[in-house]
Amino acid sequence: MATLNQYWEREDHHDGSFTQTLSIAPICYNDNSVWKRNDLMWKQGDEQYPFLVEQAPMIVRMDLQGNQKVHPTRELDRWIEIGAPRIKTGAGFERYDYGDPSLIKDNNVIWDKRVNMRMNSIFGGHFLRFSEIELKSRPLLGIYTPPEGLIAFPIKTQGLDWKADGTIWADSKKVMYLKTPVVYDVANPIDTRPLISNTLELNGTRYLMLSLVDIKGMTRPLIDPTLTLQPDAAAGIDTYIWTSVPNNEYATRAYLDQLIPNYPALLLFSGLSAITDPNTVTSGTLYLYSTGTDYCSGNQSGYAYRILSANNGWIEACTWNYADGAGASDRWAGDTGSDGGADAGCSVSGTDYSSTALGTYTFINNSVDGTEYAISLNLAELKLMVATNVGIYTGTTTQGWQSHSSDSLTAGYRPKLVVNYTLPSAANFFRSPMWGRY
Repeated sequence: MATLNQYWEREDHHDGSFTQTLSIAPICYNDNSVWKRNDLMWKQGDEQYPFLVEQAPMIVRMDLQGNQKVHPTRELDRWIEIGAPRIKTGAGFERYDYGDPSLIKDNNVIWDKRVNMRMNSIFGGHFLRFSEIELKSRPLLGIYTPPEGLIAFPIKTQGLDWKADGTIWADSKKVMYLKTPVVYDVANPIDTRPLISNTLELNGTRYLMLSLVDIKGMTRPLIDPTLTLQPDAAAGIDTYIWTSVPNNEYATRAYLDQLIPNYPALLLFSGLSAITDPNTVTSGTLYLYSTGTDYCSGNQSGYAYRILSANNGWIEACTWNYADGAGASDRWAGDTGSDGGADAGCSVSGTDYSSTALGTYTFINNSVDGTEYAISLNLAELKLMVATNVGIYTGTTTQGWQSHSSDSLTAGYRPKLVVNYTLPSAANFFRSPMWGRY
């Protein structure tokens, strides 16, 4: 029986070995804390869009040419259609003729035109892949260069407003986003260069254009996948605990108090398990959003730390006294007296949480609701967290503030973790924007 998660499935062969398949696009959806495969919910579509994923975070339809029609609000009269990639030809763009699909399986529809070119259209983005045969003629590039360095994706919308920053809006609410891929050097992952993205209106069609950046100086350039986690109340695991009321739990509050160590916030992004090799991680950012409430007389220094594996059993309903909930049996690792004292509450550096900061930030006094705090993460600590993900411990150190939690009614203000990582293999490809739902 396969073990499932949002981005992977693992098959146990019951002989001490197993096979794990990782997808860059979500292959499962969460149904009351149970992961279910999207393709098990496929239904027969209409003549134009024969492939239909109905029971997923948003409805996706795909036709035989690779065009994807996405309904982010699950309303059929609201959609964004992302067309199959087109190559620059003279003054316009023409779709490359891949012929009929050669393989239709799971969330993949694949077209093969030549031995050295393949297009995959996955629910979540398009991939143009090029084999070593093509690359041998361009050994210094390591990535295929289309004519004039441009690939265009025709975009059509109905009932939605597509903003210049790549966000999609419905009734003044963000419901979807398009992410621009990043080129990085496998030999030097610190060297990252975002693809150039802009829009063009041509002959009544709107295009999202991606062009390769200058990769001079890169040894092994590759387009990097990004994992974005911004769970809602059902999937999110976040809370805060308070030394003054050590038996109280705040699992369903719409906000997180942020003050180390008196009432720290604790967050766990379980979707990190999609990245099977921590050494492939290249960078990451944690985003927290102010509720507009703080207890500060001035700006404050804030920190994020990696929770250590000694606290692996903590749950969202934890308290200052107990990691596994009020009146339970599992004390915090640093609580040496097992008495809920000052060293309880996941508060001991080096025992409860790492002594090395995962990230730092400055909280600005009197921040308005929705103010974003982007916390760049220490790469070594991030890799350790991906390897053993027990969660994140956050807060300011002198006076506290409130951030939105995963229970917030404003989806875009919920805690968000973005991790950039490499593909399991050094495949060379040109990728369309990935879409995601707020």
